[in-house]
Amino acid sequence: MPDPYSPPPGWTIANGILTPDRSVRGYLARDQDVKGRCAQRDCRRTCHVDHARLHEQGLGALKIDQVKRLLRCARLDTCALEFHEDLTAESLKLGDLTRRPAVSLRILCRGCGASRAVSPRAMIAKLTSTGKGDGATETRDIARLLTAPCKACGKVTWAVDVLWPDPKTIGGKRQIHAATVGTLPKDGLEFWEKSMNQIVPPAPESFGYVTRGSFGGATRIYRDGAAFVADHGELPGGFWDRLPLVLKHEPAQPQTAAAATRVWLSSVEREVDGAPELPFKLDRPHDAVISGWFDPGPDIWSAHPDVEAAEYVWSDGGDGFPDSWHVTLWLKAR
Repeated sequence: MPDPYSPPPGWTIANGILTPDRSVRGYLARDQDVKGRCAQRDCRRTCHVDHARLHEQGLGALKIDQVKRLLRCARLDTCALEFHEDLTAESLKLGDLTRRPAVSLRILCRGCGASRAVSPRAMIAKLTSTGKGDGATETRDIARLLTAPCKACGKVTWAVDVLWPDPKTIGGKRQIHAATVGTLPKDGLEFWEKSMNQIVPPAPESFGYVTRGSFGGATRIYRDGAAFVADHGELPGGFWDRLPLVLKHEPAQPQTAAAATRVWLSSVEREVDGAPELPFKLDRPHDAVISGWFDPGPDIWSAHPDVEAAEYVWSDGGDGFPDSWHVTLWLKAR
């Protein structure tokens, strides 16, 4: 019986994202063809990478890019051998992902960087309800099937990744444990949609709606006017005072973290003029994770003077749950 926590054959986990294994062994497991053809008129050589034979010869760990270089000739005017790969093999069926604990899909807007995580079952239900797909839909096709514009920037430039916790890492073990046992991890919430389903959301009588002028839609806020309540760990002194659009803030009762802050904003638009486009993450451990109900949008984090990089993940509400979100922050040295 295959291990439900390990990636499928031919795949590997890189920074929590399922990616194709680029070795000969990986191409063999995915049954992914690689063919070459020379464009020189006096050559026209063709070749086909025999993954099985290379693997039998003990070369399964060799990267395909290395194989391609070795297959090229030593012409003085350079080899014109061009390779073509069967990219349809770099995909999985949505239905296969539903049997994997803690696996989710990250829907990322390439226009503004806003992202959210949804479960494979939720994506199947959405595609089925619109007649665009079902459990047999391939992950490579999801981005083009999402035609609604991004709520943050209005663009339709979606990218989809399969988020897969690595069972060999501490963070991955926490995520798997949270999804299968029900105990929330203390930080680094990568699968916010699943996690939020284990927390009691705000009671309906505790929030109301206000109209957003430029979009005409409705935004949920608390009855006392608070825009959101943020669960978080230790933050730099004065962090909330320097948050763009902040009107006031006060301590609140935390649900998932060491501390919580109730925040009022001066505008329901949640957009900050001149908000910079920051990196989604840096090549070092993050400094803070902040989470809560009711979507505050990505702008207030990227425009914060203390923030160097921000990865904002937002999830639609449903079944009695309002919008939920979390943001991972890398702070500037002070």
